[in-house]
Amino acid sequence: MSIEITDHFSVQAPIERVWDFMLDPDAVVRCMPGAALDEIEDEETFLGSVKVKIGPIVTNYKGRVRFLERDPISHVIRLSAEGRDSGGGTARGEMSSALTDAADGSTDIEVTASVVLTGRVMQFGRSIHEGVARQLFAEFQKRITEHLETAGSQQERAEPGADSDALPIASLAASAAASAITSPLRKLLGKTEADDSPPASTIEGDQE
Repeated sequence: MSIEITDHFSVQAPIERVWDFMLDPDAVVRCMPGAALDEIEDEETFLGSVKVKIGPIVTNYKGRVRFLERDPISHVIRLSAEGRDSGGGTARGEMSSALTDAADGSTDIEVTASVVLTGRVMQFGRSIHEGVARQLFAEFQKRITEHLETAGSQQERAEPGADSDALPIASLAASAAASAITSPLRKLLGKTEADDSPPASTIEGDQE
């Protein structure tokens, strides 16, 4: 089953701050529901997992995310992700993010993602999968927006005058607190297990 999603949103933050954030895997994963960063193999490749609940099934995918493109001129990022769960199901996909300066100083973010799924989750229809993906993306968007806009407010308060010490953007991104592509960024991969809770499409990682 193939799922494709295109969406966009705006953040009240300068494009360079948003760009730095999007290139920081630790900061991004902290904003992704149910996701965890397990290991940074190199500057292009990251290992991690994401737990998603679809109806009575909780699927924990574990796998790998790679940067395919990072263009600082056009502010475009492309990533690929692949992995599997313990039951043999797989998830493979790509995501691209394009950042654009807005007239009011904010940043527009357009995200396009495609994911191909196999395995146990195939028993649910396309509309269910798309609904869960959009739910994940909506929460991801909310957390990114809150983090970047809050970081901006903290930075402004930290530098009331030209001589004040600026709070480093990298430190703000690294200290972002929120729990776990994919959303598109990480339809990553691991272990499938049954869940006895009533059928519902939810983000399992946020309930623990």
